[in-house]
Amino acid sequence: MSLIRASRRAASLQGTLYFVLHPNGLNMSGRWVGLGYNGRIMTGWASMGQTQEESEETMTKLMQSQGVPYVDE
Repeated sequence: MSLIRASRRAASLQGTLYFVLHPNGLNMSGRWVGLGYNGRIMTGWASMGQTQEESEETMTKLMQSQGVPYVDE
């Protein structure tokens, strides 16, 4: 299960994903960068986990830490 959250609502999901794998391989968190419908470069957070709940938890931690993965570990 993966989640991608744009910093703006009208963002395109085309672009590049960069993920950092959790040291134990449990989940991944990262960013995406792509072009919006108006040609502007946009960015947002991305997460992957084995379940939707794990992805959402990873996304929440990523957003709260302003991009520092695994801050509580």
